[in-house]
Amino acid sequence: TNEVPDETLRLLYQRCSAFVFPSHYEGLGLPLLEAMLCGAAVVAGRNSSQIEVVGDAGHLVNEHDPAEIAATVTELLTDPATAGRLGDRAME
Repeated sequence: TNEVPDETLRLLYQRCSAFVFPSHYEGLGLPLLEAMLCGAAVVAGRNSSQIEVVGDAGHLVNEHDPAEIAATVTELLTDPATAGRLGDRAME
């Protein structure tokens, strides 16, 4: 999509089933914060600032393990109640 306007980005975050961002290293984690502010259920890497940013408001995964990432995304896609709870917790 290249760059999108802020309004469009907000809608994408609000309407996504899950925001998956298993970065190998993340400084501040601004994309995670933006997604969480919009109520997205997030999946992030279990490293660097992602641990502190996400806390218990999302799922932390081994960013080097595609099977763990896939299983976590599958869980959120097949269990909307869990995704909803994470999204609510993220906004808190």
